[in-house]
Amino acid sequence: MRFGVHCSLKKGLSGALLEAKAKGCEAMQIFTRSPRMWKMRTPPDGEINKFKKLRKELKIFPLVVHIPYLPNLASAKKKLFDLSLQALKDDLSICEKLGAEYLVIHPGSFSEDSNM
Repeated sequence: MRFGVHCSLKKGLSGALLEAKAKGCEAMQIFTRSPRMWKMRTPPDGEINKFKKLRKELKIFPLVVHIPYLPNLASAKKKLFDLSLQALKDDLSICEKLGAEYLVIHPGSFSEDSNM
């Protein structure tokens, strides 16, 4: 069994790894952005490479990425669905770049209302 923690990115990707290790954890979960925001800043390649190297050194496994709370992939509202799909694509892309093993999503709920 491995123990993990949800880490903040306030101190960057590497800071999140150090936070997990300092708490005695072997696994970690992160949001790639504020869980209540649509836009995501993609970290520069140098920051990603530093993260991957440090993660290997610290033996943090698995890495779980959590999609923000706003997306609703089951929505009939076109604008909301489009934003949700883009958020999922963005998070899948960053998962691949970071080498994350898992992505947590909440698919949302269907509504007949097509206005938005």
